[in-house]
Amino acid sequence: MRDYYSGEKAFAKANVLSTEETCKILGRSRQQLNNLIKSNNIEVFKALSNSNLFWRPEVYELLRKLNREKSRVLHEVYGYYTSQALEAFHALNIDKEKVEEVYVFFYQRDAISKNFYNIVEIEMPNTLTRIEGPRFVIVMEDGEEYWFEGLTCGYAGTGCHGTETVLSELGVLVKQSGSINSIISDNRMLYFFRNEDRTWNHVGDPSIYEEHKLDFLSEQNLWGIEENLYRYNGCLVLTQGARFKSVYGGMPEPSKEVLFKSLYFVPNPVSVEFLSEKDAMSTGHYQTLYGETVLFQIVIKDISDRELWLNYPFDKISQKKQHNMQELLSALGVRIEEQSITDKFLDWLNIRPRNIYRHYEV
Repeated sequence: MRDYYSGEKAFAKANVLSTEETCKILGRSRQQLNNLIKSNNIEVFKALSNSNLFWRPEVYELLRKLNREKSRVLHEVYGYYTSQALEAFHALNIDKEKVEEVYVFFYQRDAISKNFYNIVEIEMPNTLTRIEGPRFVIVMEDGEEYWFEGLTCGYAGTGCHGTETVLSELGVLVKQSGSINSIISDNRMLYFFRNEDRTWNHVGDPSIYEEHKLDFLSEQNLWGIEENLYRYNGCLVLTQGARFKSVYGGMPEPSKEVLFKSLYFVPNPVSVEFLSEKDAMSTGHYQTLYGETVLFQIVIKDISDRELWLNYPFDKISQKKQHNMQELLSALGVRIEEQSITDKFLDWLNIRPRNIYRHYEV
């Protein structure tokens, strides 16, 4: 029997998201999603008995909004030492009944990945701009946020003692005598939130940074690798700058582990752009690392307005040896057009490289 609605069904299947899928895309818990619904930031497409359905374009539009708006407000960061952070917390006299959420991080870059960051220098077009994140964030019911540096989690040191003190005074958890509460010491990232009955709940996670960190010492073809987070033309950017070794006058191709390691930052890629050396320099897609200019000639853009920049020495690696790059492109869904016989012959003679410097939709 012919299905006259197959097209409509496929369209609905691709664009209607469950609560779990929506939470994963937004990087939010169910409670956070409920708060976004209550504040009219997103509309429920259809309410079910135990969950909701959401319209995919609206979810990604909200994700772009969250990613961009979070960083526009300059937040004062209190207490770079634990004692200073505690002093500042007490001076703020925060009403614990109006606290809705608390975030705690071991690494600043994990806070940045969650869109908690300040821009620490003047933003200019086509320029990488430095950013910094806090380690402890209190979110009030009216959306106001208090950021701290000297309060942290993930170990049993002074910063965690400070975190335990603050959380105890806010009524989030009970301070233990002797050792630090294991919820604080055992997690590199913590998110505390209110239940419907106003009691507190929490989610603990490992560090995103540690989970995806690459031990470049195991890579024979690298002198080193630098990962940094920046702002660029309003977008959050992760740069992966590798410094490659030359072997017998040539340069081995970077391993798949190196090329694939940072794809977590762009889970929903929409395009891949290849830049020539000239274009990379003229548009600010470069860094100076240890006296060496590193060009980022691969730009992978995510639907959330995040970008991953990779450096890959196209001009120093024979096209016949670019196997791992081809696997990366294949994983992203990019298919570069087949060359003509003339192009292949010229490439074989190494007269000129194939022209891949263009923009590809994923």
